[in-house]
Amino acid sequence: TRYPDFGLTKARVWLKSALVNNTGRSGPWRVNVNRQYLESLRIYLVAAGGAPVEVMAHTDKEPFFARPVLSTLLAQDISIPAGSIADLYFAYTSTSTTFLPLGIGTPEAVVTLHAAGERADNFLNGALFAMIALAVIMTPFVGWKISVNFALYIFVAALYVFNADGYTFRYLWPAAPWLNDRMNLALMLGMSALALSF
Repeated sequence: TRYPDFGLTKARVWLKSALVNNTGRSGPWRVNVNRQYLESLRIYLVAAGGAPVEVMAHTDKEPFFARPVLSTLLAQDISIPAGSIADLYFAYTSTSTTFLPLGIGTPEAVVTLHAAGERADNFLNGALFAMIALAVIMTPFVGWKISVNFALYIFVAALYVFNADGYTFRYLWPAAPWLNDRMNLALMLGMSALALSF
């Protein structure tokens, strides 16, 4: 299928997703992009025989509260008439990913999916902090140098998970999305240094 020309000369990747609404409802339907942030993302809805309509325009310069759906992951609500066929076109650039996992469902289903992801993140970070507590408990047996180095390594790993999953952007610096990639790099370097020290 020929791609429409949207005039976006800086777009690196185009994806097309064909939609068939065989339900009795027109929406809203929620497009869920499983990414916390991208350099740029534009989503267009093209109804059968219609012109492209931009339904989302995201850049990594926008504050968190400018998102159309306030979620750590990128999401946007769309409407498709019952029984109709439409195409979704995605144009994005990114320095942190080479693929774009996405799905479409009811807003309630996407909220449930995001909540499940947050529970998994909380479990992982809880396990990491349990390891820190264990390292402190083991101090009399392994010595304070090993214990402290291991505890610091795990603590920085927990911060990396917290940052990489977009929670720092949501809760700590919602107006400075550019900090996320830089913090990922700093925390990875910190993990490497602490691993060598350990």
